[in-house]
Amino acid sequence: RVETFLRFAGTAKGLKGKSLQKEIERVIVDCGLGEHRNRLIRHLSKGLRQRVGLAQALLGDPPILILDEPTTGLDPAQIVEIRQLIRSHRGQRTVLLSTHILPEVSQLCERVIILNRGRVVAEDSPESLTVRIQHGIRTLISVRAPEHEVISKIGSLDGVIRVMASDRKGQFVVESKGDASIRPLIARTIVESGWDLIEMSGRDLSLEEVFVHLVTEEEVGKTQKDAS
Repeated sequence: RVETFLRFAGTAKGLKGKSLQKEIERVIVDCGLGEHRNRLIRHLSKGLRQRVGLAQALLGDPPILILDEPTTGLDPAQIVEIRQLIRSHRGQRTVLLSTHILPEVSQLCERVIILNRGRVVAEDSPESLTVRIQHGIRTLISVRAPEHEVISKIGSLDGVIRVMASDRKGQFVVESKGDASIRPLIARTIVESGWDLIEMSGRDLSLEEVFVHLVTEEEVGKTQKDAS
């Protein structure tokens, strides 16, 4: 049962008597397990079992909490609940999160360490990593027009570095120098070309793209070093 397991875990951590019971009550409340405290763990949903695991880790109020793939195998609703639970400990303790789900990192983490084959490739805030790799700004546009014409005409504008077609038909990512002041020029060019502008918005690099760039860069550097 949930409470029995937490009592066992707390005892293993050296908690006793009133302090043990106080900690059990605290983590049960913090993790939303009040109505489940007497249920058998094997009868709980995967999301609730994750909550029990987190409650066990929180016994004794540790300054550092290490979580390994905390949302793996959960349904969307359970993922939201676990993420909210993790966020609730922000500022109270250091939370180390190991995960391959990079959008989760963007939502939960203030700093990121990217590893490749056990080596640290980069360490910084998600925002700083993006700025380090992304030169200038990126603009997402959706246009009803021939792909090659959009790439050619928008790509020839002053300040535009390159135009890339997206996986979605009619959608492009425009990389440009400077700031967002180039966007009115892009919009005007589209309209004057007789094309329909469906959408225009800022589009920063995703953490997945940052990860791929850094890992690829590290692999290339290692290959060149080995070759020399």
